[in-house]
Amino acid sequence: MNLRYLKPLIVIGLVLGVFAVLFSLFYGGTSDSEPISSDKIPDTIEDAGFVHSGEALRLEILGGSTVRYLVGEQLARRDLPNDAIGVTGQVEGLIVLDGSGAIDQENSEIVVMLESLQSDEPRRDNYLRTRTSIGSPEFPKAVFIPQEVSGLDWPIGEGDRLIFDMVGQMTIRGVTNPMTWSVEALWDQGVITGQAKTSIYFSDYQIPKPTLLFILSMDDEIRLEADLLMGVSRR
Repeated sequence: MNLRYLKPLIVIGLVLGVFAVLFSLFYGGTSDSEPISSDKIPDTIEDAGFVHSGEALRLEILGGSTVRYLVGEQLARRDLPNDAIGVTGQVEGLIVLDGSGAIDQENSEIVVMLESLQSDEPRRDNYLRTRTSIGSPEFPKAVFIPQEVSGLDWPIGEGDRLIFDMVGQMTIRGVTNPMTWSVEALWDQGVITGQAKTSIYFSDYQIPKPTLLFILSMDDEIRLEADLLMGVSRR
């Protein structure tokens, strides 16, 4: 073979050989373990994976968290009752826990943007904004101020299943009332994932019940659920 053509082939072979060695050094030996999904890695949390020994913690709500309401209703076009469900992914905030596990009320707040609430029925969504003012420019958000946790074992650690109640003050439509959320969560890979549930009544926040032709009846109770992703870091 002409040396003019052989030399480039030799160079290419050497480059591929070096690449193969580097690849095996950095990625070899991992075939027996499952790769960590990139969407589970909290790249915004500098202290992800640290061992908690009782110091103050900062829990920040991450993207992917959602809040929804559920109300039992009977529709004219259906034979059986069903739940009206409205969902928003616009939720943000912080929960700061001090060294004893108590909530730092001055620095803790969760905000839900009600203007982005959406159900499967545009007429219902429009009624909320125009007739109840929920999600309107006048009352665009709901604000929860955490005040106390009960039943939380402290300190918490990676792999712990967290079951506790969180008590605070919820403001909707300019009305503030006490509210208790029941929380079940898991701390894994620097992120707490879990669900919180509570319930209110229309009258608690002076919310007019929808009176639409396609809704025959509606429950007085409104169930609230939050699916939360929270990054964990030292305060």
